[in-house]
Amino acid sequence: MGHLRRSITGATRYCFVPWQVRFYVVLMRFAVLVASSIFILAGCGFSPGKVVRPPSSSAMSVLGEPLLAGDCARNAQPRYLEPLVVDWRSTERADLEVAMRQGVVPVRHECGVVRLVKSCRISGSYDFAGVSRKSEVIQLASEDELRANLPLSSVQLAAQVQSGATVDLALLLIGKRTTSVADVVRSELEGSCDEVTHFVRAAHVGAFAFTTGEVGHVTAAAEIFKIASAGADSQSKRKAMHRDGSLEACEKSTPEAERAPAECGAALRVELVPILDHRVQQQHVEASPKSGPEEHAAHTAEVPKDGADAPKAHATTDVKIASQAIHNPCVGGYVWSGGKCVRAGNGPHLCEPADHDDCEAQCGKGSEKSCYNLARILQTGTWEAKPDPVRSKALYQRACAAEVAAACVESVDYSSTREQALPLLEKGCSAGSARGCIDLARYLVQAYGYASFAAPPATPPAEPSPETLERSFRLAERACTLDGARCADAAEFALTGVPKHRDVTRAAKLFEKACFGQDLGYACRQLGELSAQRKNLLDPQKTILTLATACELGETSSCAALGHAYRVGEDVPRNTRKALLYLERGCRRQGGGDRSGCLELADMYERGEGGPTDQDAALEIYLRLCRSSWMSQSAIACDRYLGLTEAVPRSHRDEDDIFAHASACGNQQQPSVRSCKWIETHVAPRCAQGHRPACDALERSTNAQADIVVAALNKACSVGVSCGKYAVMIARSGKSEDADRARVKACEAGDYDHCFIPQHDKAAHWPSRAALERACKTGPRACMVLRAALVKSKLSPSELLKFDEANCLNTTGTNRFYAFGRSSCRRFFDALIVPSGSSADFAKAAEIARMAIQYGRDNTFVAALDKVSPQLARPLWGELCRLAINASYWNDSADRLACEGYERTGGNAASLRGKKDPMIVTHVPESSVKGVAHSLTQ
Repeated sequence: MGHLRRSITGATRYCFVPWQVRFYVVLMRFAVLVASSIFILAGCGFSPGKVVRPPSSSAMSVLGEPLLAGDCARNAQPRYLEPLVVDWRSTERADLEVAMRQGVVPVRHECGVVRLVKSCRISGSYDFAGVSRKSEVIQLASEDELRANLPLSSVQLAAQVQSGATVDLALLLIGKRTTSVADVVRSELEGSCDEVTHFVRAAHVGAFAFTTGEVGHVTAAAEIFKIASAGADSQSKRKAMHRDGSLEACEKSTPEAERAPAECGAALRVELVPILDHRVQQQHVEASPKSGPEEHAAHTAEVPKDGADAPKAHATTDVKIASQAIHNPCVGGYVWSGGKCVRAGNGPHLCEPADHDDCEAQCGKGSEKSCYNLARILQTGTWEAKPDPVRSKALYQRACAAEVAAACVESVDYSSTREQALPLLEKGCSAGSARGCIDLARYLVQAYGYASFAAPPATPPAEPSPETLERSFRLAERACTLDGARCADAAEFALTGVPKHRDVTRAAKLFEKACFGQDLGYACRQLGELSAQRKNLLDPQKTILTLATACELGETSSCAALGHAYRVGEDVPRNTRKALLYLERGCRRQGGGDRSGCLELADMYERGEGGPTDQDAALEIYLRLCRSSWMSQSAIACDRYLGLTEAVPRSHRDEDDIFAHASACGNQQQPSVRSCKWIETHVAPRCAQGHRPACDALERSTNAQADIVVAALNKACSVGVSCGKYAVMIARSGKSEDADRARVKACEAGDYDHCFIPQHDKAAHWPSRAALERACKTGPRACMVLRAALVKSKLSPSELLKFDEANCLNTTGTNRFYAFGRSSCRRFFDALIVPSGSSADFAKAAEIARMAIQYGRDNTFVAALDKVSPQLARPLWGELCRLAINASYWNDSADRLACEGYERTGGNAASLRGKKDPMIVTHVPESSVKGVAHSLTQ
């Protein structure tokens, strides 16, 4: 570098040296002068030109001048990107199109430059989906902008911007070609793939044209295409540079098109997703190679271990949430502004989705996509921004008006009517929102719009016409094409989304995309189940591959199905070793798993199939299933458990045997006669002696002789055990008064579930007041019984009011408030606000109203207080209004009433967002009920 600097410094003097000396110096310092010759010639008076730097060692500099070194360093880690490819040579774009027909396209991205890696292969495919036509003009006015947006052509186009002109690029987008592959792990690449950094998730297609332009003067896209076609414009003297595609051909495209028109399929942008080094999985389960069905199954068969069937948790990439937020698609150091990547400046640019302050600022400057990101933040709120659903919806509507597709879909909420929702969803779907398409499909065919929200129409629509039905299915398929993450939703819609209609063939194709493209275990399981129901839906090898994939992704039922297939030799060669391994994976011994698979696994343990006999393991599974609530499988497991215990010496487990016999006897489909007999001869006598587990078993033994069961429970109740169960049994036989007496004994004995008002009060069977008071402390239901008993005992109104006061003040928690505390509080509150009453106390009434706000967000107390004391009601209205404003949802009627009440009594609702008005706490007496006021002021 020192020699180079000296050579440049002495360039002027060097021009006047005789040519012989110059020739000698050239020979002596050839290596140095090669690097500086351009500068020397320019200094000697030759035609000025751009200084050409020495070639870089980077391969990217051969294709075009890369970004600055600092930018490359900031972008060292792979990330989601959306670079333009319009500056590729026509042969390179042709190679891209061919590669997209053959599979998923691997690429290398380095310093803003993208190139294909032809020696590498990724399995998969792309589908086309049309979108509403969008045209834009991008004006590049500096070398910096050229490098950031058109790195391959930046050297050739630099002369244009140096001379004061601009490079004007017109883009006409008509659709996308997208793969359902969500992510790619490096181990799944085939061929020579060391250079690969990303794969092409999608390509935006249409037509484009370049011309020169003037700074500050933006020409319409149609005019740029016209100039590019004609070669020049006689008035502006613009220079045509490059184009691909026909404007006239693109005008024939429609959002519903399933292929791009001829002469309008040029790649404009590509969405790049980084290659993952590995998938992060629970329990250290390694992913199996995606090969043939038999090889795949053979590989995974040796992997399963206890707990190894946990679902895979893939490493997070930006593309996973691309449909939820709009991310900066530029390389490091650049931001997205006006359709291009630029250096951050004073103008509006796209904010990062989680940066509330920047989104607020950029939305204010006019960045509509930043408004969308801000609306997402305000919809749910963050640690630095309180939820504001009203403003969030307004921002969504603003972004939708600016053609942000996802914003149109988000504008549809619980308050949207069908008439309001349909145009928004149509617009979002046409513009390329996958969620908009699937939601539109649901709206078209469901009687009440969204199943989860949307007000029902006055008259439910008739059954959808065949045309509407077909369109809804096509919309679901379009959603899958636009975003592979929606393929499972689309499949569910095709299978169950339309009442009385289903398209299994369509559902299977969509589940297949979700299974093998998104690695979604649920979709693989559904596909396997459909294949089992319809034998011709998939070929046998594909069925086995589907089950193996689902099992690998954590679907225990698919593991069990695959184990059964290997056990009986269905669609695969019989292999009991593999069957045992897959069934073990389908039935986790620590708990859970597929119940049918567990029964089959225990049977294999018991018989010694696929491995040595393990009757202890079989007993463990049978007992676990027996104690579960899995209905028929539970009863079968109990019966098998009992059969095995008779043949296997073991330590005596009394309660396990009792439970198993009771469940087997209680089997509604096929009760065990042996178990019922054992219950009658062994369990009933023990219950009569007061053995509680034995009495519990009698209740489960529904097929045992009723008279034996009732007699045993009667004797148990006489010693204070299981009176509640005895009451239930004799109530079935019509002995109501006897049942009431048994309930009283149960309540007195501490079984508070039976402390309720007697249904047949002929003999006035009531628990004692002491028992009811004990029960009232444990649960609010007994408090209602206690008050009813007090009323029946003709307690004075003042004593009843004292009871209501005590019960109200004892209220803790939302559940207790709504179960009974609210009614006591309301009776006590009403007595406090009677102006002429002797017990009137507005301040205490305000405390009760505040409790209602805390535990139930109940505004009826405040509304009643407002009628007698607006001054005390004002801070309470304010608290309700503040809660409404800062909540993640808005209850139109109740919340609007609260804020209107606060305004009417002299408050300012606008001051409550994210903070508390001091008046809310200063107008409430310091004495509070159980610290409610204190907790609300923290």
